[in-house]
Amino acid sequence: MNIKIVIPTNFITLSQLKLDVSTKNIIYSLDGIENDNKIDLVYINLNPFYKLGNLKLHWNGMSSKKINLSDDEYKSKIEYIKNTNPSLNFDTFDFFNSVTAIYSTELPSFGYYDWTSISYALYNNILESTESDIWIFNSSNYFMWNRGSLTKSIKRYNKYEDLPLYFSQNIWAFDDSVIKKDSNISQLTDESILKIRTLGLRQFLCRPKKIKKFTQHDIFNHLFIRNKSDLSKYDGIWDSGISFEKSDELKNYNPIKPYKVNLSRPNLEYKFKENTESLLYDLIKIKHLKKGAPFDFVFRTDIPIFHLFESFMVTKGWELYNVPQVDFKSIKLPLSSVDNDEDTDWDFGSRFERVHEFFIYLNKLFNSEYYNDIEKNTFEELNKIYDSITKEDINIKSYLEKRGYPSYNEIVNNFEKIISK
Repeated sequence: MNIKIVIPTNFITLSQLKLDVSTKNIIYSLDGIENDNKIDLVYINLNPFYKLGNLKLHWNGMSSKKINLSDDEYKSKIEYIKNTNPSLNFDTFDFFNSVTAIYSTELPSFGYYDWTSISYALYNNILESTESDIWIFNSSNYFMWNRGSLTKSIKRYNKYEDLPLYFSQNIWAFDDSVIKKDSNISQLTDESILKIRTLGLRQFLCRPKKIKKFTQHDIFNHLFIRNKSDLSKYDGIWDSGISFEKSDELKNYNPIKPYKVNLSRPNLEYKFKENTESLLYDLIKIKHLKKGAPFDFVFRTDIPIFHLFESFMVTKGWELYNVPQVDFKSIKLPLSSVDNDEDTDWDFGSRFERVHEFFIYLNKLFNSEYYNDIEKNTFEELNKIYDSITKEDINIKSYLEKRGYPSYNEIVNNFEKIISK
């Protein structure tokens, strides 16, 4: 089987130490994978802070202190960082078929969270990867704690040969309880609210040929209606991408109005015409879910394609992609959405705040030696523990929890002092 794993990151912040840790973490998560698999690991270079305005929007989400830099000062600092950044060695560690770096041509959008440009880079790479049996996205800022967790996800995904998209976590929840295939939620009614857990997504698996079919054909056959003028203008060739955006001119829209996809895409009409009450991000009433994904539910998230896909799986996708349903009495959900029986179903470590990409970027921007040392020491220690791991069940989480790293608030407070100077 050909497996491709793609990790978006910012090469300005990617030190050799972090690169080695990220690569070793993938090896750690693939423990137990069969030797006959061909695995290619790819790092995509993206800089969501290429404009000072983007950087400020990210920072303003954490602090009321202002970053006082001019555009020229900022450009000068970034050029200096680029020129002093050492060349990186993308080592296969005798495990991967290849470990490579590519540079995305997608320009980041001007926004607080830059999922749009990341999603374009990912989706374009998926379309270019039809030789891969499984294509995997993995965040560069979160590490997997449990040995072999990604191997387990791949094995579960292999049970669904026609399924375009698969999540390593269980997707649906009730209150704070994750729904598993043996959960008892028979007490729920049509008025009960389910939660879809795709916000803050850190990993997904897909089959490139299948995801291409889903985004270029299935959503139009079962969800959307394309205008004849669009078919003529685009010669019938159009793809949805991984990210959806509403058109700027449609401030007060409803489900029967056309909207644009990523601004430059053709107009589409939403097939489901029933209005629903306002929904909160990832929450949806069972009665609305049974009828199909309501328009407002699909768009009340930073990654609407995943809301769209998993809600589509409830009404039509399970049948289209040959996925068994689990009958919970109150609602039937596809097995692929609730089949993770691991005790720790969210297998990623809590964010490594002291070594998160944004803080590393600020480190380099303001030349903060204290935080540079934290980054260096953290990755040096992580490299040592990965190198010392044997076949015994060593859990990265238990090791890190013993370390006395500064808290998120401590880091923000210290940066507030630095930028106020």
